[in-house]
Amino acid sequence: MEHYDFYLIGIGSSTGGLGPLKTIIAGLPTDIPAAVIVVHHGPADAPNGLDEMLQELTRLPVIAVDKEERIRPGHIYVAAPGQVIRLRDHVLTSEDRPLDRKPSKIIDACFRTLAYEGREKSICVILSGAGYDGVEGAKTVERHGGLVIVQDPATAKFPLMPVAIIANDDPSFVLEPKQISELISGQLGK
Repeated sequence: MEHYDFYLIGIGSSTGGLGPLKTIIAGLPTDIPAAVIVVHHGPADAPNGLDEMLQELTRLPVIAVDKEERIRPGHIYVAAPGQVIRLRDHVLTSEDRPLDRKPSKIIDACFRTLAYEGREKSICVILSGAGYDGVEGAKTVERHGGLVIVQDPATAKFPLMPVAIIANDDPSFVLEPKQISELISGQLGK
């Protein structure tokens, strides 16, 4: 396994998570020493245009992951609808999400690989959502020395995902979306 000299930030969101996600992306500095990987629950068979939407908010390059993509700091990577993305040796791979598996655990799958790859350089962020995806991935990130940041449930349209993390894990921080981007910028500037 290759060593990472930059941070790996995974952001997982679902229902009600696009607003907070936009706030965080818009607040990230252009010189961020991290690769940002976004996994958003959505219909598997519908294009969501998330990469274009996020590109309008930042000068960082936003890349939709299709098949394989070598990651670099200062870039944002977005999982395509219906895809599971995993990281290994600086390469994100994308594959079809198993449609027979309910509920979908695409955030957990991504976060676990960030934890194994980045260890103490991994940061996972859980935003608004109506499911439990992200709990196991967050636990894995924490076990490997990374940070777990959760959107304050009081600010989430659908607080179940943030509440599930708080109830089943001991997140490093529970913050409003604007505070999350400020924390990330501050943490990585040290």
